[in-house]
Amino acid sequence: MATPQHKGKVEAGVKYIKGSFLPGRNYGEIGCNVTHANADVVEWIKQTAGQRIHGTTRQKPMERFEATEHALLQPLPAQAFDPAVWTELKCHRDGYVVFEHSYYSVPFRWVEQRVTVRVTAKRVELYMQHERIATHSRASAPGQRITLPNHLLPYKALS
Repeated sequence: MATPQHKGKVEAGVKYIKGSFLPGRNYGEIGCNVTHANADVVEWIKQTAGQRIHGTTRQKPMERFEATEHALLQPLPAQAFDPAVWTELKCHRDGYVVFEHSYYSVPFRWVEQRVTVRVTAKRVELYMQHERIATHSRASAPGQRITLPNHLLPYKALS
């Protein structure tokens, strides 16, 4: 945190939520899901937390939000954020890197070298020295080999 003197204020907010919103609720029960929890917390913010007089500003948080911050909000991006895992893997002698038990081809000139791999839910991208050298669709099952023909050694591509 850039301002450690504010640490107590942040902890006080957490304490307020734990003491005011969470008692009597158990979102770990079967049948409860994140949609239900989100709806509950939005209602609690509008009816309880947002209507109290804030200790520092001496204003109702919902009124302050509507007056100063609401108009400044921008729309969410059209596409959802696609989180990625980055790792470094060795390209084996057979011309593949292995990620989560699936095999992805690497251009033959990078065999037996380490490549940087970026993996999302749908794609696997391979990089060498910050340059993308290959892009694959994510394997649908463990053990699957995803091979691009131009990655094979020239004599293997003919067979």
